[in-house]
Amino acid sequence: MRLLNLSDAIDRFPWTISPDSTVIEAVGLMSQKRSIKDDLTSLNSSFESKIRSQQGSSCILIMEGTQLLGIFTYEDVVRLVASGMDLSRAKMSQVMTQQVITLTQSNSQDIFTALSLLHQHQIRHLPILDNVGQLLGIVTETSLLELLLLEEEKFTDQEEVNQELQKTLEELQVVSEELRQQNEQLTTAR
Repeated sequence: MRLLNLSDAIDRFPWTISPDSTVIEAVGLMSQKRSIKDDLTSLNSSFESKIRSQQGSSCILIMEGTQLLGIFTYEDVVRLVASGMDLSRAKMSQVMTQQVITLTQSNSQDIFTALSLLHQHQIRHLPILDNVGQLLGIVTETSLLELLLLEEEKFTDQEEVNQELQKTLEELQVVSEELRQQNEQLTTAR
């Protein structure tokens, strides 16, 4: 099995917000659905990424300029609501997870490293950075598994094609043998 390319699983359009924004603003943004039209700003984005982006997001990245400062997930929302915190006043800088586990794309081109990091750190979102620390996008266990399933479907389709080709080859061999025998009979008859 070929190593699946990590870049095929990256959502290059993650939701981002500033550290001065409130939790309510973040939750509102996370619940919004983006249209495919919004994603057409990048010609490199995959169709699967565009479809995923229509669903809203289970996390938001906290950015200051091009610097990734933290991450905020629905699990954080549940934790804050349970604590009774006023979400309209709480700033992202106060509640975000600051120790963000990331992966530099050049360190790994296959999805299995990303899956391993997700499981090792028991996280569901993994920001992907370029060589200079700039955000490229984010992968989730779901996006990685979707890519695996897509590859499995391709592999299954390839197996079916191979079986059909094998069957056709066997039929051609039978026809070839029949033609050889007929040719021998014609030669003998002459």
